[in-house]
Amino acid sequence: MDPNKINIAIFNSSEDELKAITEWQTPLFNNQNDAIGELLKMFIKEPEFHFYLRVHPNLGKLDNIQIEGIREMSYPNLTVIQPHDPVDTYQMMKACNKVITFGSTTGIEATYWEAPSVLLGKSFYMLQDCVYLPNSFETLFDLIKNKNLAPKPKSSTLRYGYYVSTNGYPSSHFDFQGLEKSSFKGHHLKKYYPSTFLFLLKYAPNIRQWSKAFKALYHRNLSIRDFLKFN
Repeated sequence: MDPNKINIAIFNSSEDELKAITEWQTPLFNNQNDAIGELLKMFIKEPEFHFYLRVHPNLGKLDNIQIEGIREMSYPNLTVIQPHDPVDTYQMMKACNKVITFGSTTGIEATYWEAPSVLLGKSFYMLQDCVYLPNSFETLFDLIKNKNLAPKPKSSTLRYGYYVSTNGYPSSHFDFQGLEKSSFKGHHLKKYYPSTFLFLLKYAPNIRQWSKAFKALYHRNLSIRDFLKFN
């Protein structure tokens, strides 16, 4: 990492996590790879800026469209750090001038470590005034170019940190002991009920869409066993 350059860390997330939740959608971009590509093209003629994409560790288990897109990225201002690379995420936060995330906890963690943090996607901490929230790519570019951009107050991260560490109130009725031994108000919960198969019939019209998404994610066809596993 060249200390004479303005180094920007990008921490991506699994694309399926963003697409699976309607409320997590954003008008800024269609997918993370497109957003990263747009960003890199904007700074392609500004060699003083260099970007480091830290691919999320969960993506190391997959070989899907998102991973293929990352493999195809070829920009002189980008260094890709693979999922299983031993580089330390927190040292990377401290070494870079700014951090860009799409919703992972690294966004708020960067603020805790006193790095200017920009959130492009959505997250549970987005309303805590702990990250910058650009509403357009023009605003994003301005934030990156701003050499005097200060990190959000470290104190803004503490409330969310407390929430995550305590996980709210303990459940008084539901006792989770896995798919086979969990109970509700003392009654054992079965893994399958007759209604389970009724729900399968209800959602049968969506099987083609599920199968297409499943194949894109896992590079194999959806099977009956997969249906039972999901339920």
